[in-house]
Amino acid sequence: AASVRATAAALRALHVPIHEEANDVWRVQGRGVGGLSEPDSVLDLGNSGTGVRLLMGAAASHPFTTFFTGDRSLCSRPMQRVIAPLTEMGARFTARSGGRLPVAVIGAREAMPMIYEMTVPSAQVKTAVLLAALNAPGITTIIEPEASRDHTERMLADFGARIEVELLPTGGRRISLVGEPELYVSRDEGVGTTTATCNMRSPWPSTRPVERSRGMPCGGISPPRSVSSRSIAACASTLTVTPSMLGKSA
Repeated sequence: AASVRATAAALRALHVPIHEEANDVWRVQGRGVGGLSEPDSVLDLGNSGTGVRLLMGAAASHPFTTFFTGDRSLCSRPMQRVIAPLTEMGARFTARSGGRLPVAVIGAREAMPMIYEMTVPSAQVKTAVLLAALNAPGITTIIEPEASRDHTERMLADFGARIEVELLPTGGRRISLVGEPELYVSRDEGVGTTTATCNMRSPWPSTRPVERSRGMPCGGISPPRSVSSRSIAACASTLTVTPSMLGKSA
């Protein structure tokens, strides 16, 4: 719970409206791809290694400076595996030795898509690159030597991002994301909140086989159910998250 609250506070500092309501309901107002704003203070992620790595990715493709820190434990952990690919996309970093926090992220004015071949599978590093790639024009491709957790791919596909996952003969995966398209979301009548389905208008034909995963909306990460994307926080209006959507956990 502390990590979730620290991440929510950091997103608020990036000017994403987030409200905690009754019965553990959280309401997030999307800002859109490229819609984050420079924070007025240092982002303290406490002990959330996942939160700091993912938000470093999101900040890396925004043209402003963001300062990240955490508690003593988090400040002892190396961030170089995240810093390296984000640097290739055009971001600049100032960090302590070993890439440790506190870290200043100077976001790229024009983030560059890339092909990134990972040497060690890591869902956190992969997600940081994917979040940066949302705001980079063109196609960013990540090649994993082994499949890592795919929560981010599923989430982005559900928001309508143009993302494809190809299984490789080696057991790894090739993940391709088209950056900067808009997200079109359907709304509940009279409610004004986004639903879990997206209207799709895609100008891109499918160019390769894609992974089909059981339990994934619309049968898998496939040519998108929507052309679009205006960021992780970004369904163009409001996203409501309830315990029944996530499962109750400590």
